[in-house]
Amino acid sequence: MSRRQRANRGHPRRRVEGRADRTPHDVQSPVEDPAKLGGVVAPIAKTDSTVRLEGVVVTDLQLLQDFVERARGESSGEAMQLLRAGLDLVEGPPFDGPMFEWAHTLQLHSTATTLVRETALNLVDLALDAGDFKLARAAVAAGLRSARLSDELYQARMRVEAAAGNPAGVRDAYNELVLLLDDLDGGYEPHEDTQRLLAELVAKRLSA
Repeated sequence: MSRRQRANRGHPRRRVEGRADRTPHDVQSPVEDPAKLGGVVAPIAKTDSTVRLEGVVVTDLQLLQDFVERARGESSGEAMQLLRAGLDLVEGPPFDGPMFEWAHTLQLHSTATTLVRETALNLVDLALDAGDFKLARAAVAAGLRSARLSDELYQARMRVEAAAGNPAGVRDAYNELVLLLDDLDGGYEPHEDTQRLLAELVAKRLSA
């Protein structure tokens, strides 16, 4: 695996292409009357079941993409601030719930999850280079809010704790992933790369 890798909770029959507030995947009620959204809804035909919002309305996914683009080419210090600001938008798994089957069909869930994970991993690398373990840990935590079973993010967490001189934290991170996988009742275990990393970090610590 490579190391680098929110739409409305509207009525199930209504597809929503954007929204007016900050957390696209956390809206709690359907928009039955688009006019109630004020100037953010574009005019639509009565036979059209799609709600289209004006171009000035953006989702958190778009905002995160913008932060990532702006971070490219910037100094590491500025890039870290931009990526952290983007990850601060992440409050949980994207498109989470039975009403978002369409988001999985359109691969929006995969796109959002990948973007969050890759952004978190990039920020971890920058933070570790700067010796900022607090920021590195915050980046991992943001990534895990989106994908709590990501081996890559747990590997990053283990690397952070090892760099911070916290061998107990390395083991705690690994054990936490093991417990989460055990809860799936499918005989799952951490990826072999994660197991290998644990062995390498433990051996390195013992030889130091």
